[in-house]
Amino acid sequence: MLIGSDVAQIELSQVGDQIYVPEMDRTLDVVGILEPTGTEDDGMFYIQLATAQEMFSKPGQLTAISIRLVNPDDAPVVTSRLGNIKGAEVITMGELLGTMMTLMGAAKSLLLSIVLIIIVISALGVLNTVLMSVFERTREIGVMRATGAGRTHVFGLVWLETLMLSFLGGAGGLVVALFGARLLEGLVKRFLPLAPKGSVVALEPGSFLLVMLFVLGIAVAAGFYPALRAARLRPIEALRKE
Repeated sequence: MLIGSDVAQIELSQVGDQIYVPEMDRTLDVVGILEPTGTEDDGMFYIQLATAQEMFSKPGQLTAISIRLVNPDDAPVVTSRLGNIKGAEVITMGELLGTMMTLMGAAKSLLLSIVLIIIVISALGVLNTVLMSVFERTREIGVMRATGAGRTHVFGLVWLETLMLSFLGGAGGLVVALFGARLLEGLVKRFLPLAPKGSVVALEPGSFLLVMLFVLGIAVAAGFYPALRAARLRPIEALRKE
């Protein structure tokens, strides 16, 4: 087999060494190492066609042929000629990238829809949680009002509690999202041979700040009604609650 320069460094292999392929239970000799090209070829293994057909139980068959043109401008002519071959299905890199962009667009729309649904559910969850907290502490609020606390104090206390809970929840969600994204990226790259080598998950302080401001915005909107309801409680009625 021939191996790319990256493979040689990863496998610590030299010409004359052997590489075991556990999936096929075969051992192949390294007969050459390609010079670095800066492309995906550096991470490839190359074996003879007959050997590959034997290993994959495809005697005399080809599943795919990759063609790289010296001049990309010749792609339409070459594609037209190859399309005349009986049984051949020609897929250009442009078509492949177009399909990938379409899939990415559909995935983006789906994610945005999911995000909007999650935002609504989160806002309702915060509203319900804070409102139940106000109901459970009706007597405490009545005592505060009876001992001199004004409506503004009660309103600010409930609203501040909503902001603190939302801030902690948002910060925890960002940490989970960061580690979860890296884990998901590693799993997806195993099935995408054309995926970039570097990580596409970046830690951007600006994005984190924007997310936290958005979370606090939801908290402000969701906590307004419970805080207003708590502030409007009359001390006498609140102290009568069991």
